[in-house]
Amino acid sequence: MKLPKKLLWGTSWTVLTYAGSQFARFLTNVILTRLLAPELFGIMSIVNSFRTGMLLVTDVGIQQSMIVNRNAESPEFYNTAWTINLARNTVLFLLFAAIAHPLATFYSIPLLNIILPIMGSLFLFEAFNSMARVLVQRRMQVARFNLFDLCADTFSYAIMIIAAIISPTIWSLVFGTVIGSAARMIASYLFLIPGIRHRLMISKPFAREIASFGNWMFLSSLALFFSMNFDKLYFGKVMPLSILGVYGVARTLSEPLTILVQRLSGIVVFPRIAASRDTPKEQLRRQMGPVRLLFLASGAIGISVFASGADYVVWFLYDYRYHEAGWMACILIAGSWFSILCSLNEAVLIGFGAPFFVAYANWMKMAWLLIGLPLGFHWHGVVGAVVAIGVSDAFRYILIVTGQRRVRFAFALQDLSMTALVIGLILAWQFLRVQFGLHDSFGIH
Repeated sequence: MKLPKKLLWGTSWTVLTYAGSQFARFLTNVILTRLLAPELFGIMSIVNSFRTGMLLVTDVGIQQSMIVNRNAESPEFYNTAWTINLARNTVLFLLFAAIAHPLATFYSIPLLNIILPIMGSLFLFEAFNSMARVLVQRRMQVARFNLFDLCADTFSYAIMIIAAIISPTIWSLVFGTVIGSAARMIASYLFLIPGIRHRLMISKPFAREIASFGNWMFLSSLALFFSMNFDKLYFGKVMPLSILGVYGVARTLSEPLTILVQRLSGIVVFPRIAASRDTPKEQLRRQMGPVRLLFLASGAIGISVFASGADYVVWFLYDYRYHEAGWMACILIAGSWFSILCSLNEAVLIGFGAPFFVAYANWMKMAWLLIGLPLGFHWHGVVGAVVAIGVSDAFRYILIVTGQRRVRFAFALQDLSMTALVIGLILAWQFLRVQFGLHDSFGIH
């Protein structure tokens, strides 16, 4: 099977299963917002930001190392990786419980004293996850990988809805998440690569290889945490929890296409680049270019349509308490175009063994947020802050495309032409809205 066909096959499976997962996620979000108050989502935004952040801050590139390393299929290697991951997540569980009281005091939310230790159990479930999922990704068994995630996500959403119907409180979100994580851990042993068993062991040579690759991944993940979560942590301190909850809904609506590209990059592009590093780059570029262009063109159309109509989706489907999420989502969706470009290009850099450019780019985005977000909020309130967040990935993209040029595998002209297409389509949709007597999508009126 030629490379373009493999890419198209992997892309098709990823898109189809991801569409199913996102439909389930969207439906769950709509149902939960009708059952639960915005303040509850605000609290969970803070909790999940710290939990995700601790995972990213301590990320040493275990999964990426397994995909790149030629010895990954060896029990000695994947057991070493599993043991390192187990140790890391056990420490995170203890730290998460330890920060409960300081965070509860800082945010003036006493419930965090109880919620954080319970949510910390997610670290333990993730610690015992089978490495079979990573091996399936490495082997490019795209259908199995995506179907597993679809089933696990759907089960988790169902548990959360049932819990919210029984008890429409913060505990439905907490225990629904915990039960879903436990089920995913058990399923990772039963349904991916049956027969894989793990045991505690550390092979010093393999541990050094993982650590060597993971140094730059750690710096990249550290910056990624701050850039991904600084907005929610900052908003949680300077504005009411209800507004943070509304913003959380807007972010949820703005993420589907970005997450899809991240999945495509991680499941299809990154493993393929890593496996094809000995192929002449010009040949690899000719093989990947048309598929990449087709996907970006489709993404450009999707971004423009959704950025121009997300406000009506919110007004039609969500409870009136969340209607302000409409204009926020439109701005964030438009800005997510640069996140899409970054995700595709990052996968290439990591596949070619150049993760340091990704680290630099993430720190560039973080530097912008540290300056732009407070200034935007100071000058123009929530609108200014959301705009600052929406444009943040453009700064990240500049360094990523520079890195691609260094490894001589850039698609800068393709990116530029598709960016022009996105801007043109968004302007066209806004013109049509005004012609039909509707205000623009972005709250400008």
